[in-house]
This record gives sequence, structure tokens and C-alpha cells, in this order.
Amino acid sequence: GLYEKLLAQVTQNKYEAVNLLHKWFELDTNTRPAVYRLAPIHVHLPSYIDMSPEGSEKRREAEGIWWGQCFEPMQLALRKAAIKLLEAGEVSEQVADMFVRSVTEEEMMKGICEAQQSSASKFWGNEGAAARRSALVIRNLVGIKEGSWEDPAK
Repeated sequence: GLYEKLLAQVTQNKYEAVNLLHKWFELDTNTRPAVYRLAPIHVHLPSYIDMSPEGSEKRREAEGIWWGQCFEPMQLALRKAAIKLLEAGEVSEQVADMFVRSVTEEEMMKGICEAQQSSASKFWGNEGAAARRSALVIRNLVGIKEGSWEDPAK
């Protein structure tokens, strides 16, 4: 599957997140086909869901660990692996984009595409609401510069 290909790239290129990926992604054999799923954050960082007043400091610490020491390294490793697989012709650009594009960018692109499609309805006199609400968002994503991948570790 795709995760196995990505993990093989991460391992082959000795990206530091390989141990994190082994720790955080679990094979779910209850589905057909079996798939790897990200474990709930609280499985490895129980304080992450502690909403008690006395647990707030530990929760903030767990949030920092998750975002800085877990999520970002795994995201960057999977992004680099997806780009390597794309360059090797093992995955399509659409598959690689799942690891390069942010959820926000995907949502914006969907909204813009829907707006463009609805603008065709102007011919019929029925301009869609999506066309009136289109927006442009510019984001600075870690490791992405001017549409190309750059390793932030370099």
C-alpha cells in the first residue's frame, strides 16, 4: 500500500522521523484492505486530553510535544517521501499532493473550482453563491518555497 511505500522511502533515506512513524501509525486489520491509521494523540500523550484545571500545564506541554516533536517531523518526512516517490514515477502527482498540500489549501482549491463551475451558470442567469464568496489565501508552509520542495533541515 501507499503507507508502506512512504515508510520504505523514509527508512531508505534515513529521515529521522522513521521511529515516530513506527510508533504513531498502527495497522488496522479490521478493515479490508487493512490500512495504517494514525493513533489517537492521547494514546502516547495522555495529558493531551486532560481538560482539568490542574492538568492545563501538562496538556500544554503535551500539545507542544505533539506539534513540535511528533507531527511536524512526521509530516515533513512523509512529504519528502511522497516527492521522492513522485520523482521515481511510483505515485501520481495527485497522490503526492495529498502530502504536499495543506487541508486549508485543498478546501480553498475546492471552493475556487466550485466558484468557477458556478460562474458558468451566469449564462443561465443563476450565479452561484460560491462565486460571490471566492477568496485568495497565501500561506507559508514549512518546506515549501515558491512551489518547490526545500528541505528545511539544510
